[in-house]
Amino acid sequence: MVLIEYGQYREAVMRRARVSRQSLEQQLRSQGISDVAQVRLAVLESGGSVSVVQGTETGHPGTYPRRAD
Repeated sequence: MVLIEYGQYREAVMRRARVSRQSLEQQLRSQGISDVAQVRLAVLESGGSVSVVQGTETGHPGTYPRRAD
């Protein structure tokens, strides 16, 4: 479940996952992140941990064209 995307909290997802903003911010701080704007993605893993991908770029990755069969 993506909890933060490009520096923005995904509140509805956080509610469904029963993750508070305070506990998420605590996990970010434990990984050395002091500002949510530094987070490209924060993903809640199946074991309850949060994986964080840092970056400030706001552009979404491009997609590859479909291959002709």
